[in-house]
Amino acid sequence: MQEAQSIEYGGQELKVPSLINLIAMKLFALKNGSKKREEKDFPDIVNLVIEHHLDMETELKPLCEKFADTVIFDKLASHIKEMR
Repeated sequence: MQEAQSIEYGGQELKVPSLINLIAMKLFALKNGSKKREEKDFPDIVNLVIEHHLDMETELKPLCEKFADTVIFDKLASHIKEMR
């Protein structure tokens, strides 16, 4: 939680994962989870990459290589290109 960010919500200070750590966790869930995880996490990752203008080659691909695989990266990259 060293890279976690503090936010205030409902009068309480909460720690939330950094963007990169959140995507890494979602990639791990895609690789190791059920079909239901894919239905939830895949669009989340696509939207996070688009909204935060992440570079697919220098930011997303290394995360996929570490926490998922190249098949998942290729599928994500294809969807992201269609939506940008």
